[in-house]
Amino acid sequence: MYSSTKKDKRNGIIGTILFHCLLLTSFFFLGLSYQDPPPEEQGINIDFGFSDSGNKNIESNNENTKNTTSEKSKKETTNIDNINTQTITEAPTIEEPIEEK
Repeated sequence: MYSSTKKDKRNGIIGTILFHCLLLTSFFFLGLSYQDPPPEEQGINIDFGFSDSGNKNIESNNENTKNTTSEKSKKETTNIDNINTQTITEAPTIEEPIEEK
């Protein structure tokens, strides 16, 4: 009985080593290849409005830009003042029906 467990362990170790060697050679020949030059990127560029180079239409009049920025800042401050928040939330209650005997 002792010799069969020893043989099983040895067969398991040999099988594991062979399996991993086969796996590594298949990765080497099949999985680790690259294209030179790399292919062009595909897809659509999306501008979320957070980059500095988003819109190229810049007004040439400095006065107009100063007025619009001051108006925008005034509107933003008034919107911040009107925000309603709730700090306490009440959980809904479920009434259980009363069973009569």
